[in-house]
Amino acid sequence: MRQSIIKAINLESKDSTSLVSSLVDDVCFVIQKCVKRSIGSGSLDTTCAMINNAGSSLSVDVCAQLMVAIKAGYPAPSLYSWQQTSDQMALVQKQEFLTAANNAHSFSDNILKLKRDFEVKCEKSFTNNETGSAKISSCITGFSDAASDIKDVLKKAESGLCNSAILPSLHPVIAEFASTSHVLTEVQLGLEQEIHHTCFKLLVCYRTPQWG
Repeated sequence: MRQSIIKAINLESKDSTSLVSSLVDDVCFVIQKCVKRSIGSGSLDTTCAMINNAGSSLSVDVCAQLMVAIKAGYPAPSLYSWQQTSDQMALVQKQEFLTAANNAHSFSDNILKLKRDFEVKCEKSFTNNETGSAKISSCITGFSDAASDIKDVLKKAESGLCNSAILPSLHPVIAEFASTSHVLTEVQLGLEQEIHHTCFKLLVCYRTPQWG
């Protein structure tokens, strides 16, 4: 199974209309097929081994693949004209970063769905084996651990995106706000009080019944 997952990693591709790459569907398909086959064999040890291998490969191989683009980072906007020549490279890096982040988000959801599906199938297949059921339940928690590992990757992606794209655009706005005086002069204060007083008079007139 792990070799099939590594093959899916090496053959990863992305459609221009999709937010995620082929990695998500391919890896989840391999895991679903292999684990279901092991459950169908009726062998407790085989099923536990397959579930453990699936969780391990998700935490190690898949996380490592996602981190390649996340570690490369989300490129900051070009500030100088001489940087424009690298715009195409920056665009590719942005796409790879966002695809990896989307993949991580999709993986974390799909892994938990697979976990629930396997729990139901194992309960039906090993319902008469209390010891075996407890052993499989312990193995299946590995999917929760894998989902947690991938969520950690997603958090790193969100932090990188915030530091590279969001905070730099906020700094000029914050600087401008901080450099502006927010203390009203006597003229401004008097004008504001006059406006409030006028609004109050209009409100009173509006609420007072007009008798003919």
